[in-house]
Amino acid sequence: MKFIIHFCFLFFSTLSFSQTIKLSDTEYQKLHDKARLLINSNIDSSFVYANKIEKSTNNLHKSFAYGIKSYLYQLKGDSIQSKKLYKKSLSYLEKVPASNDKTKLHAYLLNYGGLSESIRGNLSNALLKYEAGKKIAMKTDDKLQVIKFGYNIASLYGSAGNYKLAIKEARKSDELIDKYQLKISKEKYENNKSNINICLGSLYESLHNSDLDKKSLDSAKYFYSKALFVSTNLLSNKIRAKSGLGNIYCLKDNYPDAIKTYLSLLVDLKENNQKLESAQICYNMGISYYNTQKFDEALVYFVKSDSIYNVNKFDKSQYLDSNYYQAKIYEIKKEPSKALQHAKIYLNNFESSEAKKNAEKSEVNFLLGKKNLENEMIQIRDKFKRQVLIESLLKWGGIAVIFLLIIILLINYRNKKVNDKKFNNLLLEFETIANTKKVIDNNEAFSDLEKNKKSSSFNLDEDKENELIQKFSKLIDKNEFLKEGFTLQYVANKIKTNTTYLSYVVNKKFEKSFSDYVNELKINYAINEIITNPTYRKYSTQAIAESVGFKNAISFTKSFNKRTGVTPAQFVKRMND
Repeated sequence: MKFIIHFCFLFFSTLSFSQTIKLSDTEYQKLHDKARLLINSNIDSSFVYANKIEKSTNNLHKSFAYGIKSYLYQLKGDSIQSKKLYKKSLSYLEKVPASNDKTKLHAYLLNYGGLSESIRGNLSNALLKYEAGKKIAMKTDDKLQVIKFGYNIASLYGSAGNYKLAIKEARKSDELIDKYQLKISKEKYENNKSNINICLGSLYESLHNSDLDKKSLDSAKYFYSKALFVSTNLLSNKIRAKSGLGNIYCLKDNYPDAIKTYLSLLVDLKENNQKLESAQICYNMGISYYNTQKFDEALVYFVKSDSIYNVNKFDKSQYLDSNYYQAKIYEIKKEPSKALQHAKIYLNNFESSEAKKNAEKSEVNFLLGKKNLENEMIQIRDKFKRQVLIESLLKWGGIAVIFLLIIILLINYRNKKVNDKKFNNLLLEFETIANTKKVIDNNEAFSDLEKNKKSSSFNLDEDKENELIQKFSKLIDKNEFLKEGFTLQYVANKIKTNTTYLSYVVNKKFEKSFSDYVNELKINYAINEIITNPTYRKYSTQAIAESVGFKNAISFTKSFNKRTGVTPAQFVKRMND
């Protein structure tokens, strides 16, 4: 019923303003403020005010209207219309004469563009828009917009797994909004404070999930509670805060209170026709019941979640996770066919889903994948695939089983030969390096630089790039890449440049992204130490990983395997044989 009212409100408001109108600056500002303030509480009403502004004869007004509508359409899941309107907003902006208002509006549009790109999962595009918009907002001294860019960038860092840096960025915005409180309305202050608290709550929750720090969990609860207190006019933030508190209960194993919180949320979501959020809460309910071993109830909510995702064609990341848990439940319930069915759904979609995420996240920071979950699903798939296959093969005889075993043996034999060849080639490569007493040869880079210096003519950009490579290579020579904190941001600060330019120069020089190149240095160092240092071989995989700056053995093993074709433990064993 509420949806129908919103639709009628939107339709008749649009109809009423079907003719072009001339808006005064005061009228435009009122509509502008209302459209922006309603984004997080009532999207349909925000559309109404944006439609009114769109009918203005002023190009600046039109540009804003199309910009905010592009974001509103993205919130509704319509990426095509969102992209179309964003281009339109920029085309109208070009028609506006140069002025301070035009510059401010450009920052607003970059923010809406960044938010939309972030929702689509295009993290690198979102970051570029945020950083460009923040510079413009600082230039025009638009402090409120600077604050918004700050917590949006923090949220993006969090999406890339760089939680500590994200928290630092969000806290800067929190300090700024408190200093700016007396210069803005109470409503604007509380809305921004709500967004910042939601951001910090989410970041601390994610930080806890990454390192299991109990203090982080308490901080998350604190900021979610604060967000709930100041989210009077923001329905979406109320929902996110309540959902966050429910998650905290889950993480503290307080499942009864988590379930109560989620159930009350589902009522609110149904009344406000919030379908995507309903799917997410149903998934959380499923997790809660799963962890209390109430598997039948868990299945009910996982199925509900899947149904909403399928009907509305939402992003399938949680749909995949739901199938992971359903496979686990059917394994426990000893229903192999259903377990196999859900394991296949998970595995068939996992690779493409993760590939897109990792491709974007690598531009900001490497984020740990779901390798353990994938391996667990492979085990379930293989276990029940064999079981179902054996039941079928018993009816038709054992010939197919023998044939299958022969194929497996041949594949294993072939893989062993390939891995042996890789190992011998790698050993030969690093023995040659060891003879010259070098772990990583950067002489080529310096040689190229010397040649460039001798050249009679070169432009300023090449000078600057060569200077950055020299400084970067000096850090490599000192083995600073072994530090855990040797990130793009760290190096940029160290050699006094920005991350975007440093990333470009490294990519141009070494034909690799910054993170790929640094990972290669770390792995090569570890390989050389294993080959040349018998004491090093006695270390655990975790100890070797930490010695070259990896946070844990899982990500180190993944990178090591990619470089050598074997795990660190297998490599050490081969060296000791």
